[in-house]
Amino acid sequence: MAEKPKEIILKSPKPHTLIKHHILKKYLKEWFPILGRQKSFPRVIYIDGFAGPGIYEDGSPGSPIIAIQTAITHLQTLHASVDFTFIEFKQDRFKVLKEQVNIAKQPIVASDKNEKFKFNTLCGSFSDIMPKIVEEYDTPKNGGFNAAFVFIDPFGYAGIPLKLIGEIMRHRSCEVLITFMYEEINRFMADSGSDNARDELFGTVKWRECSQKLDKRERLNCLYDLYQSQLSQVANIKYIRSFAMLTGNDKFDYFLFFGTNNPKGLRVMKSAMWSANQSGSYSFSDRTKPGQEVMFDEPDYELLKKLLREQFTGKIVPIEKVEKFVLEETPFRDDKDLKKHALEPMVKSLEVIRYDQFNKVKKGTGFPPGTYIKFQKPEGLQPPLF
Repeated sequence: MAEKPKEIILKSPKPHTLIKHHILKKYLKEWFPILGRQKSFPRVIYIDGFAGPGIYEDGSPGSPIIAIQTAITHLQTLHASVDFTFIEFKQDRFKVLKEQVNIAKQPIVASDKNEKFKFNTLCGSFSDIMPKIVEEYDTPKNGGFNAAFVFIDPFGYAGIPLKLIGEIMRHRSCEVLITFMYEEINRFMADSGSDNARDELFGTVKWRECSQKLDKRERLNCLYDLYQSQLSQVANIKYIRSFAMLTGNDKFDYFLFFGTNNPKGLRVMKSAMWSANQSGSYSFSDRTKPGQEVMFDEPDYELLKKLLREQFTGKIVPIEKVEKFVLEETPFRDDKDLKKHALEPMVKSLEVIRYDQFNKVKKGTGFPPGTYIKFQKPEGLQPPLF
């Protein structure tokens, strides 16, 4: 357990904070070795834009310490250098943060790879400091702002302009994990003094149209869809995954939005999010699209079958195309949910027929690479179409 500072700034973490940290740690366990062992990336960059003090009242580590501790587990196998930057606005929290980072990095300092790690602890606002970081890296001398993971976890919704998200994501192999504070955005919708902050957050004034919707669910869908659309179309993020944090009365608290341009990153984050279980008074779900909400503790695999029918009925497609659809277009995992919970049960009901590359019906089980699948209505078998 990390050493407690004399002055504790944050109370013990709530269940939703613990699950957020679980997702972060789970993802970084894969992210550090994936990028840190590639010759094409001599350096990887981790940035925490709203770092906090790094410790809670009960001694639990904050996100900066979690990131450092996760990197330490791969210390001997990482080939790339690792640059950590932690940004905190409040002076009192910043002071404690520096102490905690110094304590957490000691195993690295004492190792024979200490020269490969760099630690920056900066006091100021994310929106002011982040552009300077990108500019500093984005030079021939420093090799560019590439292979970066930026964790953006504000206490509110001010200071995370969409324009800055787009600037981060225009660089190679950069990813973002953003806390979208829906409940606060919705609660203070009538506060005109925060209009500029919301304009920057969404990168547009169209959120005002959402604010006029009286039905709570319609307003939620409007704000959610707008932010996701802006991340896609304005920030140019190819793959976007969202994770909803709901209170015990099914009230949406906030969303985690993950953005990447690499399908491997998407797969790893989906796995990290699915590993989150129901905890206390909070529930967690993937909300890929309206109508595709899936609770992780009791996933509805009938929805997955339904989505496959809608997409592929009457078609013969390679298994690789089906996996790609599930990964990119649904809440489900292409590697752990598709075959066991959807395709195998559909084979038994004659909705799916397996063919090999020679157009022969496959016997037995499994969907190895090169398998072709015909999706049809369950009335019975039909002759191959190709």
